[in-house]
Amino acid sequence: TTLRHLEILEPLHRDAPRNSCLYGALNKTVTPMGARLLRNWLSQPLAAVEAIRQRQETVQTFIENSPGLDGFRAQLTSVRDLERTLGRISSGSGNARDLTALRQALEQIPALRTLLDLVGRAYPRAEPLMEDEPTAGEDARPTSLSLVDELKKQLSEAPDLVELISRAIVDEPPLAVKEGGMIRDGFSTDLDELRNAQRGGKDRIAKLQADEITRTGISSLKVRQPPQKYQTRLVRVFLFCDIFTAIAGIRSLSRYPPRVHHQPMTAIWQLGAMPRWTLQTLRCGHG
Repeated sequence: TTLRHLEILEPLHRDAPRNSCLYGALNKTVTPMGARLLRNWLSQPLAAVEAIRQRQETVQTFIENSPGLDGFRAQLTSVRDLERTLGRISSGSGNARDLTALRQALEQIPALRTLLDLVGRAYPRAEPLMEDEPTAGEDARPTSLSLVDELKKQLSEAPDLVELISRAIVDEPPLAVKEGGMIRDGFSTDLDELRNAQRGGKDRIAKLQADEITRTGISSLKVRQPPQKYQTRLVRVFLFCDIFTAIAGIRSLSRYPPRVHHQPMTAIWQLGAMPRWTLQTLRCGHG
C-alpha cells in the first residue's frame, strides 16, 4: 500500500504515463535483468550505511567516467534475459535459440571485464556522495573491494562453452526443437550421415537394394521409395505383406534354390529391423 500511494513502482492512476512514478523516471536500464533489479532495489531499499556508501561510490565512478559508462551500456545491449534463459535451459524446456542467446551473452564478458578494469583503475575509490563523518565509536571505512571490483570478480569467462555452442548450433536456429535444422553440418558424423541419406535418397536406395540382393540371394528384390505420406510408416507388418505377396506371386518356386524357401521369414525380420530414419518401404516383386 505504501509503495502504491508513494508511486514508487506504478503510477497511482492507470491513465498516467509510466514515467510519472519513481521507477519509470529512474529506469534507464538496457536489459530485462537490470530492470528487475532496479525494481527490487526500490521496493527493498538498503538500510546499512556502508552498503549505501558503496553503491553511491559506484554510481559516482560511472558518472565521472561517461565513456566507460556508454561502452558498458552498449556492450549490455547484446545481452538478452540471461536469467530466464538459464532457467529454461536448466529445466529442460529451452530450445536452440536459448543456447544462442547464452552464447551471445557469454561473448560479452571479456569486453565487460575490460571496461570494468579500466573504470576501476581510473577511479579506484571515488569520494562518496553522502558526507558523513564517523562517530567516536565508529572506525574508519573498511578497505573492502568496491562494487566495481566485486562485479569484475563475479564475471567468469567460459570460452570452452562459447566455442562448443558456436560449433554446434547454427546462427539462426528454428524456434521449435521438433523442426530440426539446429545443428551445424560437421558437428556430428552420425547426424551428417543421416542428413546425407535424406538428401541423397536415390543413391541410398540403390545401395541398399544391392546390399539386400547380395545378402538374401533374391535377385528380384526391389527397394522403392514410397509416397511422402507413407514414408514414416515403416512397420514390419507392411514388410511381411509386401514380401509374402511377392513370393506368392512368383509362378514357380521350384526354379529357385531350396535355401530360398527358408529365407523369407529371416529376411522379414532383418528388413523390419532397419532403422526408421531410412524412411524407405521395402517391396519385393518379380522382374
